[in-house]
Amino acid sequence: MKIFISTSNKYIHLMRPFQYLFNKFWSDEQQVTILGYEEPTFELYDNFNFISLGEQTTVQDWCSDLKSFFETIDDKYFIHAVEDQFIIRPVRQDVLPVLYDLMNDDVGRIALETAAQTKPHTVIQSLVESEQPNRETPIIELDQEANYRLSVVYSIWNKEYMLKYLEPNMNPWEFELAGSEKAKNDGYKILGTKYNHPIYCSHTVRRGDFNNLDFTVYDGYNISIDDDTLQELKTMRLINE
Repeated sequence: MKIFISTSNKYIHLMRPFQYLFNKFWSDEQQVTILGYEEPTFELYDNFNFISLGEQTTVQDWCSDLKSFFETIDDKYFIHAVEDQFIIRPVRQDVLPVLYDLMNDDVGRIALETAAQTKPHTVIQSLVESEQPNRETPIIELDQEANYRLSVVYSIWNKEYMLKYLEPNMNPWEFELAGSEKAKNDGYKILGTKYNHPIYCSHTVRRGDFNNLDFTVYDGYNISIDDDTLQELKTMRLINE
């Protein structure tokens, strides 16, 4: 399954710690495509590649630029996230293929991290690993009236569903807020997990503050990055002391 990470000229430097954490907690064999504008000035890891969306104009072109790109790919389903979502716990790769198999024409996206379970939802089934019976992962479906039916968090997307809501003159925040209003009662299923999520990631940049990165998963968990990993990021000068 292909993974696309969106970024901008202002935020692309976050891909330095991002790729380190991704390879530590996911895999250095999983290919990742960065969708940005200007080429990064730092070295990318072997499993990361960069595609330019052209010349960056304003953030209001975010949806249009993504739409132009995703219209060119053949993949029906893919994972998409943005660059300030730092993975801080091992990814449950055993669950990802099972979730991918749930994708069909009626499913708009499947949220892979923690936020979906905070919205009105119904548990529709559970995945139980025979070797780890205590790691049950209930699958939820968001209500048709739920907020954030659209989101830039880690999700498996139905390409046609994403394209439907990538409208001109819309930035990422408007995509989530105004777009989600339009997506209410659209009949598509938005799925997620109730607990034991596949991905635990922090929304690391708050209000554009690059000097105080936040490595905590909220949504009722308050899980922070472990001290050893945080020190590794500092020692490698991937983040400031």
